[in-house]
Amino acid sequence: MRTYFYSVGTIITVLSFCTFYLIAATLYPGGTWADPSTLRHSFGGNYLCDVLKVTAHNGLPNIGRTYGFIAFFFLFAALLFWWALLTSLLPKQFSTLRKVVRIATFLSAAGFVGMIFAPPSPNLLSPHFFAVITAVLCGLAVTFLLLASLLKIPAYRSLGQLGFLLISPVVPNISMYIAYHLNLFTVSVSQIIFVTKIVVINAILICLLSALKQIRMTYR
Repeated sequence: MRTYFYSVGTIITVLSFCTFYLIAATLYPGGTWADPSTLRHSFGGNYLCDVLKVTAHNGLPNIGRTYGFIAFFFLFAALLFWWALLTSLLPKQFSTLRKVVRIATFLSAAGFVGMIFAPPSPNLLSPHFFAVITAVLCGLAVTFLLLASLLKIPAYRSLGQLGFLLISPVVPNISMYIAYHLNLFTVSVSQIIFVTKIVVINAILICLLSALKQIRMTYR
């Protein structure tokens, strides 16, 4: 019954995130990191958290900011439901892993809250940068640990394999993000943003597929 609850919660929060983010992006006045003069939200020019800015890159008030906050609330809620779903699928002998997942989830949550409330900034020492790194790396650790564990369970091995395939772009994505802020090598903001959007779309897919698979198995 718990897995069914987590599955339904994952689906509802993922779809809610998509809905509110689309509203926030539609209301975003315009401007990107590369070109502040552009109009409207750009798929390849705006970071996800740009919809949280008080003032858009083009200098106009961001009237969709409230919807952006709601969207990010549902995004993190979706991750919590999904991680809880994957954890509930593990046998009892994975008790140590469950404890590690709880700690990493707490750290990711702290980073996620900081990412939402700290204003986006290209500055390496900005609170937003550290919040993003904390949220992503800890969240990535939780995800990879859970997916790796699923590979050991025959009934969920294919789900673990698909999860790794869809989530794998996050590794070059976070590497590019860090390299950009540390000036380790030349990489454009547009490249980082594009890969970030691909990662988010893939994450949405694996969350929905995991939840739907579990609901189907519940009624089998």
